[in-house]
Amino acid sequence: MLEKYEIVASMLHLPAPPPGCYCVYAIECQVGSIYIGQTDNLIKRWQQHLKGTASDYTKRYKPLKIAHYEEVDTREAALQKEKEWKTGYGRKRIKKLIKKGGARQAGGFDYHSLLKESSQNRLSGIAAAMEHILQLEEGKKRYLKEVTALSKAFALAVPHDEALKIRDEVGFFQEVRSGLAKSTSNGDGKLPEELDSAIRQLVSRAVAPKGVVDIFAEAGLKKPDISILSDDFLQEVKQLPHRNLAVEMLNKLLKDEIKTKSRKNVVQARSFADMLDKSIRRYHNKAIEAAQVIEELIKLAKEMREAYNRGEKLGLNDDEIAFYDALEVNDSAVQVLGDETLKTIAQEIVSAVRRSVTIDWTVRENARAQIRVMVKRILRKYGYPPDKQEKATQTVLEQAEVLCKEWVAT
Repeated sequence: MLEKYEIVASMLHLPAPPPGCYCVYAIECQVGSIYIGQTDNLIKRWQQHLKGTASDYTKRYKPLKIAHYEEVDTREAALQKEKEWKTGYGRKRIKKLIKKGGARQAGGFDYHSLLKESSQNRLSGIAAAMEHILQLEEGKKRYLKEVTALSKAFALAVPHDEALKIRDEVGFFQEVRSGLAKSTSNGDGKLPEELDSAIRQLVSRAVAPKGVVDIFAEAGLKKPDISILSDDFLQEVKQLPHRNLAVEMLNKLLKDEIKTKSRKNVVQARSFADMLDKSIRRYHNKAIEAAQVIEELIKLAKEMREAYNRGEKLGLNDDEIAFYDALEVNDSAVQVLGDETLKTIAQEIVSAVRRSVTIDWTVRENARAQIRVMVKRILRKYGYPPDKQEKATQTVLEQAEVLCKEWVAT
């Protein structure tokens, strides 16, 4: 158990030179700027920056991490290198190192001081811990796995004295894990690596949680009414100091929104899901930084909002715009038929499919066959390009099946 505890604890700290070793350091701050300084005790100095006692600048602009540091032999060498780093060339060099992943990060943070903190301060600490984990290579994946293993070992060790000594820390680790896990849950809300109920009960008796972890509260936001993300909320997210946490939060919110819309509009949901996946994949592959992917996700959220309002502009209801989108996938159909004809086709398909709700959808193939005949008849009637009819029919069938399930349910 203690070995697993050490693994988790080590993830919340980064290596740093020992006290007495002179070094120059660059701190990445909330506004994306870099603060440069020198010290002979990097960890102590980092804690002072976090508390706002080291510099007026880092007191005003929240320090996020020690983005890079270099060791030197003497105080004089540290002062000289500090001057070099503060030049235009020096700052460009540091930023280039950080961007290419060649920087030496350090610091982490002192989570021990958070164990007895008030709820509000503890939430801020959890957000900082999450941000720290998300910056590590496969940090979230490794942290979820290791805390799950620690929790299992802890449950088996209780009420041994060694287990009780680390009870509060295990509780904190689990709170951080809970916040991280919220962005990886699947459709039924459970996690692939979730503890079984017996283990959860054992752990809950030994660990006294400080309350349910809310990813929005941790980030300092009110939980949004996400249908659909407002400009005010998106602006708040953009200004969050914990940018990796902001990415995770936006990713989860957009996934949830897309999943909800997929029950009504298959084509639209698939398109936005692909766009979201591409942005997140580039972020995970370090092709773009957190600040850039936040901009992309905010842009995507706004595009989703505009797309959901298209029906009103076209004079179509939600069901009709769903079939309109299914037909519009084919560019040549748009060029040949035009918007008005496509709108008429969509409305007629909705009317025909709605009448098919009386079909026994438990006999799926028979239902699909009847819908296929109706759709092809309507497409031929309006001159839909013959070479594109089969693909359009398949897409419309997929959309029809989704909507018919909803119609039957209501």
